[in-house]
Amino acid sequence: MAAKRSKRKERRELSGATMSRVFLDIGPDLSESVILRALSFRGEASESARSSLNAAIDNHVKMVGFKTPSRANESQLKEPTLYQLIAKANDKLAGALLRTWVESRGDLRGAVESKLGDFDVPVEAPDFKVGRFNAKWDVGEWRKTLDSMAPEEDVCDDCAEEKGTKEEAALMLMCLSGKSHEAADDPETLETDLLGDWMKQLEELPPDAPEWEESFAFTDMVAEMAERKMSERRGFESDAIDKTVAEVKAEYDEELRYLDVNLSAWTGKNALSKNAGPEAKELANDLRDRLAEYRPLRPQGSSRAEETERAARRDELEKAIIGMVPRWDALEGAPFTVGELAAHARRAKMAGEDAARADAPPPGSPLFTEMAHLRKLRDDLDDIRKATDELSSEQSKEDIKHILQSHKEMKARIERLESDNAELKGANSDLKSLHDAVVDENAGLKQTNAALSAEKAERDAVDVAALNAEVERLQSDNRRLTEDKEGLELANEGLRSDLDLLGREKDNLELDLARSGETETYWREAYIAASAGETRMAMGASPDAELGSVNEALELAETMFPNELAIALNSKSSKNSPFRKPDEVFGALTWLATEYRRRRTTPSATRPDFNKLLKESCPGWFYKPGQTEVTAEQFIEWYTTTVDNKTHHLYHHIGKGNSHDPQHTIRIAFAWDDESERVAVGFLGLHQRNRRS
Repeated sequence: MAAKRSKRKERRELSGATMSRVFLDIGPDLSESVILRALSFRGEASESARSSLNAAIDNHVKMVGFKTPSRANESQLKEPTLYQLIAKANDKLAGALLRTWVESRGDLRGAVESKLGDFDVPVEAPDFKVGRFNAKWDVGEWRKTLDSMAPEEDVCDDCAEEKGTKEEAALMLMCLSGKSHEAADDPETLETDLLGDWMKQLEELPPDAPEWEESFAFTDMVAEMAERKMSERRGFESDAIDKTVAEVKAEYDEELRYLDVNLSAWTGKNALSKNAGPEAKELANDLRDRLAEYRPLRPQGSSRAEETERAARRDELEKAIIGMVPRWDALEGAPFTVGELAAHARRAKMAGEDAARADAPPPGSPLFTEMAHLRKLRDDLDDIRKATDELSSEQSKEDIKHILQSHKEMKARIERLESDNAELKGANSDLKSLHDAVVDENAGLKQTNAALSAEKAERDAVDVAALNAEVERLQSDNRRLTEDKEGLELANEGLRSDLDLLGREKDNLELDLARSGETETYWREAYIAASAGETRMAMGASPDAELGSVNEALELAETMFPNELAIALNSKSSKNSPFRKPDEVFGALTWLATEYRRRRTTPSATRPDFNKLLKESCPGWFYKPGQTEVTAEQFIEWYTTTVDNKTHHLYHHIGKGNSHDPQHTIRIAFAWDDESERVAVGFLGLHQRNRRS
């Protein structure tokens, strides 16, 4: 059992982060950009990605006024979707969003895939369905891959859509590799260029570089140097603070003596702890600013109203200035002495506290009882002093020493009790200030709560009224849509009946058309065959005998189709071609004179597929529509012919075979003459020359 738990824990540690965590790491701006892009891309996404995203939205996102939230636009869905990702850590929704976002950034995806291939990192998508990555990136490999991909701010400069930022490239890198990278995994970086360049140089050193032998000595030297430089900095800071304090003492000596504030302890390089320099500098400057404001307020006002206003601010400044002394002592890190505590008590008394209350501890407290006992001891001491004065010279000196020792002990006890009383008085003052602050804060919270309750009640009333109105409107729309639906269903039934009838008529017409086409083809072929037989008889040949050569096929076609074909072979032609099937040559020429010519002279809404038509009439033959003008101009004698003093460019050709054997391969190049409505046949042979031959 323990072994199983250990394996499960190991799998959890090796697996990548959840996809909702990614939206925490990339920040609000990129999160909103990814969400809006994925939502707006749903119409162009693949069926699987679009269905997954819409299903995730409908199952997890709540939208007021939408029974099906996925029908809302991207602006309406942005905030509720972001709430589900950040506040609810919804991994399934995050996975569906990232999957659609990856599809939307095709160019960026291609650039990142190319970089992954350079580093031999396989493209392995994460589990978008459950919203979890397969593994985690090694920090070093992550930084190396990402830096090579985006040394500057922009990535994918060749992208047709838009440039991708480094943050988008990092997100695409995680989605394509199936491995997550959390921002918390990044090591600390250096902000200064000098130290950053050093670290880059060290990072680039190979493991067997000799510099690593001295690395520990180097780090010790750097640490020692840093300590020395920081010590020098503290010395500079201490000198600057001493200068500021000296200027304050010289400028405001009278005010400081009046407030019983002694700045002697504020100077000296050893007066502060190591890290107290900046705070001490701020405290010294603050003291100077408050004394500058306090100086004109110290004299009494010229009128009662002015004095009342001045006294309030003066009291605040005196308390603030006196309160800076313990703040500085705290920076020194030294505890208060009994004398210092007594001085603080005197300053607090001068700042406006009630003297009687400051000296008297609370009744019933242990200190109150101790002080009562102390007063009795004082009375006893007075009696002892009187008795001492009345002692005769014969009284023992030992008794006098005993009395003096008792007096010394009682004096020490009085001083200790006075110190304790001063501490309790300071603590009591702090507690009173804290109590007053809590009371004020509680009163403010009550007012805020009352205002929020009133606002919530008002808002709830408005929301209820608005929801009721919306419900009534939706109910009315539902009734209207129900009526429209019933009407549309009746109309749809009628349309279905009409459609069935039209379908049957269409089938009958297509059947008649097919029969008509077959009949036309039959009689045309029969007519051509009969005409060919008569022509051959007129030429002295048997009507049923096969043609003996390609030349006979040319002569027969020229004789049969004088108004359809103009056979004028150029100098590069092979009229005596050894092609072994001259009957097929005659059939191909017959197709040019009949089917091809009929299509060219009869306008049509669609462009005919001559290659398909030729294959149906002459199996094994093909039609190619054109040759490039560059080739035709370079080899002009191969691609031109002259008919009735008119030059024709032979851009089209038909043929059979792909070898260089003239017995099995032949080409017939031709041009269409719009004026005479004839096919000008200008080349017959193996292949026309081109730039590759």
